[in-house]
Formats: sequence, C-alpha cells, structure tokens
Amino acid sequence: ALFYGSVSHHLGGLATLLSRPAAATAHYEEALAMHTRMGARPWLAHTQHDFARMLLEHGEASDRDRALQLAGDASTAARELGMANLAERAKALQQEIQGAIPLRPRQRRSR
Repeated sequence: ALFYGSVSHHLGGLATLLSRPAAATAHYEEALAMHTRMGARPWLAHTQHDFARMLLEHGEASDRDRALQLAGDASTAARELGMANLAERAKALQQEIQGAIPLRPRQRRSR
C-alpha cells in the first residue's frame, strides 16, 4: 500500500501555486492535523516544510515566527527519520527565514 499524504497537503501546494495564501494555510493546517492524528511523521515533516516555505513566500512578516518553527520541526523530524534530503532543505529554509542566506525561488521536491 502506498500513502501520498493527506489530500489537504496537496491542496495546500496547489493553493500556494495559485498565490492563495489563506486557502493554502487552511489546507496545510488540516494536513498537519491529519498527519499528526495518523502518526504519519514523514508526511508531517513534508507538510511542515512546505507550509513554512509558503508562509515565507506568501505570508505576512508576522508569519515568520511560525514559518521558523515549522521549518525547525521539519528539520528535526527529517533528521530523526533519516530523510537526509528533506533535513537539508528544511535546515536551509530555517537559515533563509532567519536571514542568514538570501531568498531563493522555490525548488521542486523530488521523491
């Protein structure tokens, strides 16, 4: 059996692509809740990363703290789960949010 994560995660990505941050936020919040309830830690980490990226790119300045927390949680979980690629991207996102490196365009995630 394969699990591609909560549909809400993918809807959040679509809303992000369409520059609809309010809709993306609602979808990502639902995905966070669903993945938490299911104990789907790898998908929770992906959702945290993607949500943080969306908040950084489309959110308000006040969303940076939440984005930083989400990126940090994604980095920690990915590292614990042995998801080296995601851990690296989440750590880079943390640094980006903190202003340590300049903003860069979103890169497609490979699976």
